[in-house]
Amino acid sequence: MTDSQDDPGTPEGAPVTETPSLMRELAVAVDASPPSREGLRLAADIARRTGARVTVVHIRHAPALEEMGAEAGGISLEETLAGVEQAARQDAMDIFGEASAGWRFVVRTGSHGRDIEAAKELEVDLIIVGSKPHSTLHNLVLGSTARYLVAHSPVQVLVAR
Repeated sequence: MTDSQDDPGTPEGAPVTETPSLMRELAVAVDASPPSREGLRLAADIARRTGARVTVVHIRHAPALEEMGAEAGGISLEETLAGVEQAARQDAMDIFGEASAGWRFVVRTGSHGRDIEAAKELEVDLIIVGSKPHSTLHNLVLGSTARYLVAHSPVQVLVAR
């Protein structure tokens, strides 16, 4: 009997085929918040491990300004939206620069439902979204982007906490 290093689960002479990754295209929703950065980190890790490409999707959405603590005094809505967009873009550059993963940044205008439209348009296999716990009142009045995506997305949604 000879000593063999072959995989005991693969019959001798059987062709070895690589299984294609289930994750070819990912989308991650960003808004420059701490949960958004967690979503970016998770997307970067998945992309690094699977070779998937990532589309970072930022939705210019005025109610998000309340979450960011924007004040109305002296700064226009457009300047504030541009500032949030720039902060989200910088987060993506910082995180994906370290991960050496392929990515692009896409901006849409509207509500969180635009994440779903972008996912359909971009033909992604998975949407990643950061989330933080909200009060019941917040969820009743404003809702939650993560909850909305989980309930309505035609593709898988991974919520990063």
